[in-house]
Amino acid sequence: MVAMPRKAKEAIGALARLTHEDGRVQVANVEYNQLEPLLLATGFVGGDENDEETGFSKFPGNINEFVIHMDSYLEVLSTTQGHVDEFINPKFNDATRSTFKSPTRLECMMQDFAKTMLPHHRVGWTEYPLEFGYFPCKNDIVTAAKLSAQGVPPHSASTAEFAVYAMHAAALRCLGASVDAPVRRSYRGVRVNAGAAIVLEPSFAPCTTILSSRLPSPTQIRISRSSALIVRGAGVLIRSLVLDGALELMAEPGAILEVQSLSVRNLGCEFRELSDDEIAKVPERTAIRGFIVDRMECRRIVARAGEHIVVNE
Repeated sequence: MVAMPRKAKEAIGALARLTHEDGRVQVANVEYNQLEPLLLATGFVGGDENDEETGFSKFPGNINEFVIHMDSYLEVLSTTQGHVDEFINPKFNDATRSTFKSPTRLECMMQDFAKTMLPHHRVGWTEYPLEFGYFPCKNDIVTAAKLSAQGVPPHSASTAEFAVYAMHAAALRCLGASVDAPVRRSYRGVRVNAGAAIVLEPSFAPCTTILSSRLPSPTQIRISRSSALIVRGAGVLIRSLVLDGALELMAEPGAILEVQSLSVRNLGCEFRELSDDEIAKVPERTAIRGFIVDRMECRRIVARAGEHIVVNE
């Protein structure tokens, strides 16, 4: 099972080692609305708390990615016929738990497959860095602002969008590129880690192995915190880049865009918080983010099909 660092009280299932009364031990997901009462009932006085040293819960978050041994899988199916226990997770409007926020549904959760494993099966987990973890867009901006004020990950449109940028920045750093660290900003009460807005499209590099081949000398890449970078196309090769502004690089299918050396400094893009008046007028897809992107200046280099462009500036 794949996990990620998880903040206490975060609305994501937690991985835990459970010991039954009969002595059986099981590694499995505990859904977030069940974790707190379980901990309080088993001697954890503070319930689900952040560790003082790491700043995260002692129970990592489950992101529902599994690697299952097929022999074990077939053995379980022959025993359970594929049945998994049902689960209900009601969402209430407030702490009184008197009215529902949304219709309550009956669920069968894929992560509960671990609970159907037989005693001789081994279940374990590995933890990914937070930058490559779980950043869903599932809360409205008002709910997200309340969660943010409580120090709980808000799981909103804005945090999900900035998480994509941060993940691509982290991939570049892993290879040796210099990308400025983000800073904390707030949009309509939702706190985000705002750094360079980097999008490395799958057509350019769908994984870090291919990304490394597209960046032969990653230590020659430097990107400022306020920059925006979009890279599209399998034909893009970047050897040396200094960016302080906005840049788009694109190679159409059948084209090659080779950046031998490039330095770009321009006004770039500004992620500007929406005012009360603006948020009432903009489309919902913009309102839920709490900000709008003002594109002031952007350098765009495109290699059309059949072209081989070498940039050396």
